[in-house]
Amino acid sequence: MDLNEYDQNQEPALSKPTLEGDSIQDVGDVSEKVDGLPDASTGWSDDASLEQRGSPSDNLLPEDGPLNSPEMLGVQDTPELSSSQSFDVAAEQSENGKALFAEGGYDLGPDAVTVEGKMGLIETEGVGSNGAIEVEAFTAEAELRAGTNAFSARGEASLVEQRGSVFVGDDSSNPAFELGGEVKLLNAEAEIDCLGDGLRPGFDGERYGYYAKAEGSASIASGEAFFETNIDLPWSDNTISLRIGGTADAGVGAGAEGGLFYNVEEDRAHLSAGAAFGVGGFLDISYGSPYQDRQR
Repeated sequence: MDLNEYDQNQEPALSKPTLEGDSIQDVGDVSEKVDGLPDASTGWSDDASLEQRGSPSDNLLPEDGPLNSPEMLGVQDTPELSSSQSFDVAAEQSENGKALFAEGGYDLGPDAVTVEGKMGLIETEGVGSNGAIEVEAFTAEAELRAGTNAFSARGEASLVEQRGSVFVGDDSSNPAFELGGEVKLLNAEAEIDCLGDGLRPGFDGERYGYYAKAEGSASIASGEAFFETNIDLPWSDNTISLRIGGTADAGVGAGAEGGLFYNVEEDRAHLSAGAAFGVGGFLDISYGSPYQDRQR
């Protein structure tokens, strides 16, 4: 270019240098720019121009590849807002129990809010190859949960609670047969549980569907017995579980429950029903993946 012919008002033409042998050759001027970017036919671009203009047009990018990934285009998934906190303190604690304890916490998830707490004098439990047992003394607990079209609240206080069962099978979470029971002394409890409203299903972060329960009781002594069987299906990896039982109270109380829902944590669908007025019974039929690390 002749320096004497340089026009200060004219933008210098862009060219792409290439190496040929030991010399640098000029391949010519770029014909045009599209929105501040070089024409796609040149196959090269100015990084500074890209930064100022934002992401390039789609016709400048390959159909697939890292250049047009969501991260490169500035598209990011919106993070779920959630928070949780828990505590578990005890004067003495071992693998199978604790004494003079308090535990609880909250979970503010994207689908539900849960707040719970429990305190007591003694809690001990154990699960063996053919049985499980749990004993609590001087305990009080409360739980509150709210979700999408769902709400539940529960409170209970007991002098003594004891639960135990014996089962047959190699898998303690999915025994072939299980027979168990529960005894409570000087117990008072109340619970309300609403999942769905009859027209729309509800979701509380764990269950999706319809379920309703209301009960209250105050008794000197109460008991519960149940029988459960888990059936492996030869044509599927899923199982069918049947749990049936009865209750009796030496006191005052009444309650009813029933519903059809899917438990997302268990990956199981449940059909349940029950009623009690001094004496009562309950039934739960479920289908889905085998139970994992089952809490008894």
